[in-house]
Amino acid sequence: MRTFRKLSLAIPCLSFLLGSGCESLFCKKGDDVLDFKVLSESFWEVEGQIPQAKGPSPAPEALRVAIAEFTVEFADEADGLPLNYGTGMKLEMPSVLYVALAQLLTEFNRYPVGVGDVSESLALESIRGSRLGDGEFLANILGGRAPSRFPAAGLPVIDDGQPELYAKLLALLEETHADRVLQIRLRLGVRDGRASIEKGSIVRAVSREGMGISRSKVPLVSSIRVASQAAGVQGGKTVLAVDSRRYVRAMRELFRAAIGMSLIVTGQRG
Repeated sequence: MRTFRKLSLAIPCLSFLLGSGCESLFCKKGDDVLDFKVLSESFWEVEGQIPQAKGPSPAPEALRVAIAEFTVEFADEADGLPLNYGTGMKLEMPSVLYVALAQLLTEFNRYPVGVGDVSESLALESIRGSRLGDGEFLANILGGRAPSRFPAAGLPVIDDGQPELYAKLLALLEETHADRVLQIRLRLGVRDGRASIEKGSIVRAVSREGMGISRSKVPLVSSIRVASQAAGVQGGKTVLAVDSRRYVRAMRELFRAAIGMSLIVTGQRG
């Protein structure tokens, strides 16, 4: 494995190991810090035309960012065993990470548009799915019909397969007087008992110049062990209980790293 070392604005407390065969990135506590440029290319694969920054700037221009969607999907199994996250943690996690996103964007002179302005926008009306507080959303959870994607509080789940998605997101940009629109869909899980951001997580970036996607191509794995106790048996398999407090702590660190890397590959940092 290789350890990457270089000064980083975003995460001075973490170092990363690239697994053999580039099958995963492992995050651990240590004195090393991130080389974002190398890591971003190892973790994210860019699709489409995302406007690239022309170079680093000591004082980047302040930009308004509208977060059109922020949803989390949870892996059902880890190493072939069912996972029990707890419904409460699944409901809480998207909002916890949304706050972490807002803090990170602010550090890079990017300022999120208010959740209410985005959620009630006319631009998203035709592609907006359910929201966390909607009666149907809550009824499905109480009825044991958990959704595949959990949204941050106040934000919608955007329906899949929208042929005019770019036009709608661009209309949101104009309606909210934003400079960028982000659509974030995370896939979270557990690997070898440790928290992970899974392959297939997506950050879609939209500006007046174009749209593109950064899609995670390997898992990002924490050093924090979050699932080690049995929570019963399901289908003849031992169910692993996820420690919600440790999982939230690990995900804050992983998410900050992942989004920091995405800001590099999308040209949004600096």
